[in-house]
Amino acid sequence: MNGNGYEQLQDLKKVIKKIRDLEAVNKFFDAAKHVLTRLGLTNEDGLVYAAALDSLQLTVGGKYVTNVSRKRGIVTLGFYIPTKYLDSFLQKYPDLGYNTEAVSQGSNIIWVSLEANKVQTEDFLEAITELAQQRTKEEKSPYRSQYGDKHNEWIIKAALEPKIRAFLFASTDSYYLVGAYWEGLTPENQTERFVNNSIWENGYDDKFLEDVSKVPVGSQIAIKSVFTREKTKPVMAIKARGTVTGNPKDGRKLEVQWEPDFKPFEVDFPGSYWATIKEVIKQEHIQAIWKDKPAETTPMNFPLNTIFYGPPGTGKTYTTLLRASQIIENREVEDYQEAQRIFNENLGDRIEFITFHQNYSYENFIQGLRPDTENGAELSFRKVDGVFKRIADRALNNLRLSEKAPEEVSRELLFEQALEKFIEKVQENEENFKINETAYISEVEEKAFRYTGDKWNKHANVLRMKFSDLREFDRNRVSSRQGVKKLKSISGLANQHATYYFLVYQQILKYIPQASEAPTKVKRQNYVIIIDEINRANISRVFGELITLIEPDKRSHGAIPLRCTLPSGEEFVVPSNLYIIGTMNTADKSIALLDIALRRRFEFEAMYPKYQLDGQQVYDTEVLEKINKKVVELKGHDFQIGHAYFMGENNNLVERMNKKVIPLLLEYFLNDEKEVSGILAHAGLEAEDNAWPLRIKGKRD
Repeated sequence: MNGNGYEQLQDLKKVIKKIRDLEAVNKFFDAAKHVLTRLGLTNEDGLVYAAALDSLQLTVGGKYVTNVSRKRGIVTLGFYIPTKYLDSFLQKYPDLGYNTEAVSQGSNIIWVSLEANKVQTEDFLEAITELAQQRTKEEKSPYRSQYGDKHNEWIIKAALEPKIRAFLFASTDSYYLVGAYWEGLTPENQTERFVNNSIWENGYDDKFLEDVSKVPVGSQIAIKSVFTREKTKPVMAIKARGTVTGNPKDGRKLEVQWEPDFKPFEVDFPGSYWATIKEVIKQEHIQAIWKDKPAETTPMNFPLNTIFYGPPGTGKTYTTLLRASQIIENREVEDYQEAQRIFNENLGDRIEFITFHQNYSYENFIQGLRPDTENGAELSFRKVDGVFKRIADRALNNLRLSEKAPEEVSRELLFEQALEKFIEKVQENEENFKINETAYISEVEEKAFRYTGDKWNKHANVLRMKFSDLREFDRNRVSSRQGVKKLKSISGLANQHATYYFLVYQQILKYIPQASEAPTKVKRQNYVIIIDEINRANISRVFGELITLIEPDKRSHGAIPLRCTLPSGEEFVVPSNLYIIGTMNTADKSIALLDIALRRRFEFEAMYPKYQLDGQQVYDTEVLEKINKKVVELKGHDFQIGHAYFMGENNNLVERMNKKVIPLLLEYFLNDEKEVSGILAHAGLEAEDNAWPLRIKGKRD
């Protein structure tokens, strides 16, 4: 089959839809079938040419056999016949259209046409076959030679094969997602075989048989692979997409015309599509998989460490949100509403937003110790990761998984899925979850189970069974308590309490799916942490050793990657896919006063007032320009009024000045009424007499 078979199929469906008369199209196919069958012709014969342009047409040699079209609301069937048949046809079909000039010139063949609803196809079969028979003496259709790219083999298939015709006539809005992972076969991923053979097969002899049998011909189908990314986020990869052209209703097989040159893409859905076959009903999911075109990506090349600086109201937050969305999507994002959607969808996962203040500390940002208030036996402390450490761990985990083979990643993701399900089971229990007769899990923390026993020393701490140790069990495929004891990469407590740990590990393994999806390559992704008002905290105290590690060449995949040991003893590295964006209000602190170490490691992008913005209106720009000209003269560029104060729904100059701009100017000039009044007068504004706080009543005449 040629490479554009899918496009041809869609072209044929469009023309049939345009004709809007299935009975007429069926008559066309019946006529074509009779001629092709009687003459033993197939698509492989160069004599045959078929096209689906504005009409459906079939030719043998250099002449039409039949044609069906809609013009000016009338559907017409046409045939080339020997002229000797004309009189008999006119007796039965007095409305038959034909070329009178051709008759008068003595032509031995003639084109006739009639409204399709008046045609009885069998009346014309002998005549059109006789003429087509004469054309088989030619070597090849001239149309096939000249317009080979327009030749549509699906017309011939539909004429000869009832199931193809049934598919074309099927009117269905059914959509299905199917799996292609057959565990135990080589290769386990059957997608390539399915696409090459224009089929999809159910890998089970005893499951999903009824579901497969019910799939209507004409349904849209897509091969998917569902997995969990970064422990908690369900993601689905769409690997192939096509249309069901036949269903033998045996529950095992579908015939499919797959899209050629299909480019796989991902969608973020909250699960529910793990089964081998599942009908898609939600319109937003149908839209994302079959209707939307995956966005063309133009890789972005942004610096890893950036600070936007400028006076208030100059669009720093706006630009930050836009930049973050572009980094996340790795493409140009021009629409601000789209940027907001991307930002909100990823906030708390691939994006973190924090605001520095004077009391912000290393413990808040990286890692610190907190009193363990749940432990009533004695005072103890537990390690708590800060916001930077948490997002850095997620980003580093993504980098690590993206570099692994799909099969290895698949097992890790399956274990994470099983761990999540086990955690849900523990949390749903009204009572403590029993490990064995002597110990139980009492609580679930972010990174560990709390466990203890009724007969244990009452002064002993409630112990922490870390998830990281359980993951090490799975990476090493331990099968016994003795296997746990041999591991060198686990904590001392895991080794000491190998029995309890192994019993919990066995419980988790019960939740690993028996029929998993095809291993999927994890895509490297970008992460962003936004630090608003970055200059308001003590940078050296908050960043600590990170001030060196955030340099691009010192990061995980840099030229000279560096690690540090945190106070807890944990090793830490800054991943190369984590972007840091800071904002800095220059009215609070000049860039010149910023920590030299910070300045050296960030690229700075200035944000100063603009008086014209594409697609947006800045009100009273002449007033704003005059105010800023005077402010720059008296105090400097960093104290200008941002254009954002002169934008938005409220275009009332007096309200804007009295409620926002004048209070800001008074703050800048330490409530010096005379100085601020002079700025307002310079801008052509008239102040109210003897008013405090200072107010204006409008522009001067």
